[in-house]
Amino acid sequence: MVVEIKETMRKKYGTKVLLYQNSFGEKNILQWLHTLENQILEKPSSLQIDYDIYGEGEAKPAWYDR
Repeated sequence: MVVEIKETMRKKYGTKVLLYQNSFGEKNILQWLHTLENQILEKPSSLQIDYDIYGEGEAKPAWYDR
């Protein structure tokens, strides 16, 4: 099952660095942290939010809050 998950992730996010965490050993944790520290992170683009659509969607379930 892990192989299938990794293959799906590779296909969907092939251009990204994929990190799989194994917390059962200190060596695994340190390797994972080292990889995180050494990656050049992409600066996320600013969100483009349409507040009219956002407000409409937020108002629809408002009756449930009562």
